[in-house]
Amino acid sequence: MLYKRFRQFIKKEDLLKPGDNLVIGISGGPDSVCLGHLLTRWRKEFGGEFLVGSLNHGLREAAAEETELVARLAEKWGLGFQAKNMDVKELADQDKRSLQDAARSARLTFFRELMARIDADRVALGHQADDQAETVLLWFLRGSGLKGLGGIRPAARMSWGTIIHPLLPFRREEISAYLKQHGLPFRHDESNFENKYLRNRLRLELIPRLEKDFNPRLQDRLVNLAQQIRAADSYLDSVAEELFDSLNLDRSGRELSVPVSILKRQPPVLSQRLWGLLIKQIKGNLKGISSDHYHFLASLLADNKSGNYLRLPGGLLVRREFDNIVIGDDDRVVQPEPRQLRPGETVNWGAYQFSLESVEQAGDTNSPERIYLNGDLLNLPLTIRSFREGDKIVGRSGEKKVKRYFNKYRVPLSQRSAQPVISSGGEVIYLPGVKLSEKYRSVTDASKILCFSWQKLVIFQ
Repeated sequence: MLYKRFRQFIKKEDLLKPGDNLVIGISGGPDSVCLGHLLTRWRKEFGGEFLVGSLNHGLREAAAEETELVARLAEKWGLGFQAKNMDVKELADQDKRSLQDAARSARLTFFRELMARIDADRVALGHQADDQAETVLLWFLRGSGLKGLGGIRPAARMSWGTIIHPLLPFRREEISAYLKQHGLPFRHDESNFENKYLRNRLRLELIPRLEKDFNPRLQDRLVNLAQQIRAADSYLDSVAEELFDSLNLDRSGRELSVPVSILKRQPPVLSQRLWGLLIKQIKGNLKGISSDHYHFLASLLADNKSGNYLRLPGGLLVRREFDNIVIGDDDRVVQPEPRQLRPGETVNWGAYQFSLESVEQAGDTNSPERIYLNGDLLNLPLTIRSFREGDKIVGRSGEKKVKRYFNKYRVPLSQRSAQPVISSGGEVIYLPGVKLSEKYRSVTDASKILCFSWQKLVIFQ
């Protein structure tokens, strides 16, 4: 009965076709052993070359014996077998990431190597319905959106191939009964019972408590919820993709330009997906892109000021250019062309906006974003430009290099090229937010007084 449902699920989700080659990840645990046996039965009916892969992460002594078990099973089933030993802890230390993240990356790299050996485009893993319930609950607790709440996909398509999960419809007790029925040996990974991992605490503590006190069918409900969310998510993705295609963007280069009006008129649930497609077109993926980033992207649409920009993980720069949003590579050296500023004008430069006005008298005090200048000494128009090596400004004890003030006020090297410099007749008179030239500070005897104000536009780094 279970095998019949297994076949039906593969057909329904289009996970495999007759004659397909396949890599099967088997650790020796009950789920992966069950998966291997079921797929062996499927292969006898429909053919194809299947290769079993087993990776020893170098974290447990028992793993070597588990690998030997998998090798014996693969031989018994008439399947190819390949094992590999890796020091995942060393990899995690080298890459400065979590042990679990390093282990997952190592597994996927290993499976990709095996896929290339047999010309396969997919790998099968043994995640089942209980894993699905845990995943959905875990993403819920982390505040995930629809993608996370949709849980594990039957087929997760990557740039290098597809990960399939043929056991997703089956509960843990069904798998245990199948193993017992067919006399299949397996091993339990003792780390699955350690409470130091969040997923283990969900499985061992939280879910049993919720089932006991609130709903004995909690896991079934979570699995059904994930199915409904995936259906809705898939529909919204298709709508967003149709919209993306209708834009007829030039995708040949490393930059995309989209009218603000198109992005503005989309409902939020579609706007975010459209942003995702635009980012993915340039970046290749959405790794590191969070809800915070989408929030700040939306602010680029709400604020009509040209020149605002947003830096995204992975080396992307999203900027507002008048009526368009431009997405492209971030060189980390954003140096806008010099701009001139005359009394009565407001101009944007990089991530800043500047204004200059003639006033009858100076205010009581200079705020950090407003200063009063002696117009008698200025050569107008003022020039707004990037910092240049060798720039100097008058301090209290004479002329000093601008770099000295950058160091004093801890302006990062990566930001100095984007720091505006205000000059008059070639002389640096002001570094907004950093230093005002002492030469222009006093307006006591000035017949002309100018109010210079500035503000930083939206920027998220």
